[in-house]
Amino acid sequence: MRTWKRADQAFICGKCANAISAGAAMQVVTLPGITRMRIRCEACADGKAPPTLGTMVVRATPANRDAGLTSIRTMARSVNARDWKQVAAGEKK
Repeated sequence: MRTWKRADQAFICGKCANAISAGAAMQVVTLPGITRMRIRCEACADGKAPPTLGTMVVRATPANRDAGLTSIRTMARSVNARDWKQVAAGEKK
């Protein structure tokens, strides 16, 4: 099956090895039952990209992932100083 789509990242054409930049139109060739896809640039594809392809949707970057993390030192201060051996032996502090 041959479909046209916008490249969401940089690709290389499988026929002429030219770079396909993000947002450029490319033809994707897939076969049923095979997960690998062949990518063709506009010059190597069977024709021009359809005018109804539309523009590329730009996704927002994820927020800072470290914002909600707590450091190990902070967690260690809140833990009781007794270790698991003392707790298992029933020793009191």
